[in-house]
Amino acid sequence: MTLDEYRNSAIRLTAECCTDPAGTVRGWAKLFDEIFSAMLAGRKNETGAASGKALFEPCSLVVARWEFLGCLLTGHSKQRSGRSQAMRYAKQFLEPINPRYGHKHPTILPRATLADLLFQMLRNASLHGFVPAGVYDPSTNSCIACGVDYSSPTHLEFDGRATFVVDSSRLLRELVDSMTSFAAYLEENRRTPSTRLPRDDFREGYRWRVAPSVAAAVSPYPWEF
Repeated sequence: MTLDEYRNSAIRLTAECCTDPAGTVRGWAKLFDEIFSAMLAGRKNETGAASGKALFEPCSLVVARWEFLGCLLTGHSKQRSGRSQAMRYAKQFLEPINPRYGHKHPTILPRATLADLLFQMLRNASLHGFVPAGVYDPSTNSCIACGVDYSSPTHLEFDGRATFVVDSSRLLRELVDSMTSFAAYLEENRRTPSTRLPRDDFREGYRWRVAPSVAAAVSPYPWEF
């Protein structure tokens, strides 16, 4: 299709998702819950036992959704997004649900929040690869490792060897609960400190999420609607 045809399709999709952003977010929350829960539950084999359960994949996708939702929260008007948008979302909507997202390891990477560590371990390493990678602190020559489980008695806690334990089911539940809060924020639609309206930021962020991928050498960027 031509660029104009693609733009018209993107305009329709943006209108569909942004006319009632609170309802859209609630719908996504239900969808994510169903899909990721099914991945965590796996399927029954011939003996009736669960098999084929995913472990790292749902966690990676949950953290990737932080980044996507952070773009909608902040009205991120660039083609590429990253850590900054994810941390904005975690700060505003995940920390009130579980304050440990804002906590830090006392000696290793003491400036990094637990949400930041999760992003580094799961958003990039295990989403683009398979297993989560540890995070290295050159100042102490130490690493924080990531341990993912289905039903750990601890969640967002460190064991005695600086392994960061994440319960995948609770990580998903906290995402869904945070999206309920995000939907309420959009429904209220009060002006932010930057004087923008949350629904306007949502639309701007979404508009750029459907922007076509363009090589860095192409200038000017051919995207406005």
